[in-house]
Amino acid sequence: MRLPIRLALLGTLAAACPRPAHAQEVGPLSFGANLLFAQPVGEFADNVDFGFGILGHGMLDLGAPGVLGLRLDFGFVNYGNEEVRICITLPCRVTGEITTSNDILLLGIGPELGTGRGRVRAYTGASVGLAHFSTTSSVDGTDGLGVPFAQSTNYSDLTFAWRAGPGIEILLHEGDEALVSLDLAATYHANGEATYLTKGDIVDLPDGSVELHPRKSKTDFWTIGLGVSAAIR
Repeated sequence: MRLPIRLALLGTLAAACPRPAHAQEVGPLSFGANLLFAQPVGEFADNVDFGFGILGHGMLDLGAPGVLGLRLDFGFVNYGNEEVRICITLPCRVTGEITTSNDILLLGIGPELGTGRGRVRAYTGASVGLAHFSTTSSVDGTDGLGVPFAQSTNYSDLTFAWRAGPGIEILLHEGDEALVSLDLAATYHANGEATYLTKGDIVDLPDGSVELHPRKSKTDFWTIGLGVSAAIR
């Protein structure tokens, strides 16, 4: 909880900073992408340790640049993988590997409030959307190419979600086409109750069939995002 508080304090300081003249030269569109570290909370933390992912966004300014905008977020978080070596042929002269991946697809839209396009820009946003929990298994060879030739979805669930949190952008490069900034954000993801699988919840039985042991709980988590954003001139 300490990082969001610090970001909010930085936002207060940034609001008092003078904004350069080039802020008025920025167009209404901005884009960005952040690498994510996800930390589950509550019931979700009992079943999942952490996750990693990526989040992209696009924003349309509704007034002065960087002050009020409509933002669209899209991305994913992976919270666990499992690999199993198998024989593709009998006799076992061709081997393969089953990779099972547990992922959450993220989609949201909502307002973002900021301090304008300056050297330092603080912002806070909120969105509503969807969280799609899925566990998929794919098969590829063991030649190191890593190209799957078959894939199945083992389990999935879709929930309504809302997200909110602060962030800060620090200008790195002022180009002719765009202003490029370092972007640091902390976001709380409230996904409600979902049914999902984690590592070890798919059991391979001796007869070749599988047994699923899905879990049901609240699935909230924090993400810390670090990346870049670009405000198009």
